Order: sequence, then structure tokens, then C-alpha cells
Amino acid sequence: MNNNYPQIQELLHQKADLQVRFDLLPYDGSPEIKDRDGKRSICTSASALEVG
Repeated sequence: MNNNYPQIQELLHQKADLQVRFDLLPYDGSPEIKDRDGKRSICTSASALEVG
């Protein structure tokens, strides 16, 4: 059996980082992860953002 612990640990770190970012989003809605040109970003819809 291959030693997958480093890969699993990295995935858990990425998951924890994304969860913290989601928890800090200042609106009630569902964030969406978009992949553009090999880069991932967290996107929101304008209608879901809290305004003033």
C-alpha cells in the first residue's frame, strides 16, 4: 500500500483553509468555486451580497 499520508494531509489543510474562507464571507448565500485558466477562485453572485 502506498503511503498517501502527505497527500491526505495536504488535502485536509486545503479543506480547512477553504472552510475558514467560506465562514468569513459577509453574506447569506452559497459561494461558488470557479476554475479559470487553471486558477480557482471563490465567486459570489451580486444579488446575494449584503449592501450597506
